[in-house]
Amino acid sequence: MQRRHAFTLIELLVVVAIIALLIAILLPSMSKARDTARMVACQSVQRQWATGNSMYATDQREKYVQPFEGDGAPWPDRLWMANELLRSMVGLSNDEMYFKNETTLVPKGLYCPTKLAVQPNKAANVVYGQNMQTIEKIQNVAGAYDSPVRTAIRHPSSIIQTIDTNWSLSDKSHANYAVHWDIYGESRAAGSIALGIAYRHDEGAVLQFFDVHAEYRRKAEVYPDEAAARDQLWDIYR
Repeated sequence: MQRRHAFTLIELLVVVAIIALLIAILLPSMSKARDTARMVACQSVQRQWATGNSMYATDQREKYVQPFEGDGAPWPDRLWMANELLRSMVGLSNDEMYFKNETTLVPKGLYCPTKLAVQPNKAANVVYGQNMQTIEKIQNVAGAYDSPVRTAIRHPSSIIQTIDTNWSLSDKSHANYAVHWDIYGESRAAGSIALGIAYRHDEGAVLQFFDVHAEYRRKAEVYPDEAAARDQLWDIYR
């Protein structure tokens, strides 16, 4: 009878080592591909919101949705994502968007998938902030900001409209990652800045511009060293 060849302990250890090496090589590539897919999905989501906001402006005499309605409105209705007309423009019904514990809940397909992966129990928080740089506050309404006027924006392809954030508003001062993101990250804990830009995509963010296109930029590109370069990216009415 022919004897079967059995693996020796050394041979088994070699096989295990080879498998471990392959896993070590492949896992970073798989993780990078997954992160890239989430970033691309985030771009798509922001374009959906932007398209809805553009349709909103067409319906509302060239005014985009109000970034924040201020203290006079009930809590949920203050947020730009809560605007009923805008929600209808992106295909949301009242049943698909509801509010609980001061967070905004929307279908999974309409918020950042990276935020969901990083903080699964906080996925409902607002994840995209509207740029409020150079937008005037509404007089006598605490905390309220007026709507951007489409016809007054001279450089729509280079001005941020929405960006990855931890809140519904954003501006260039809070894009300063050295004093916000690098310290607090996604945190909304005491001491953190709610308006801070969330560089959650490999230390970068997805930016959506007033011409509706979206793109990824590293944090040093979102908050460049030169003040003039920051103005060109953030100042809506420059």
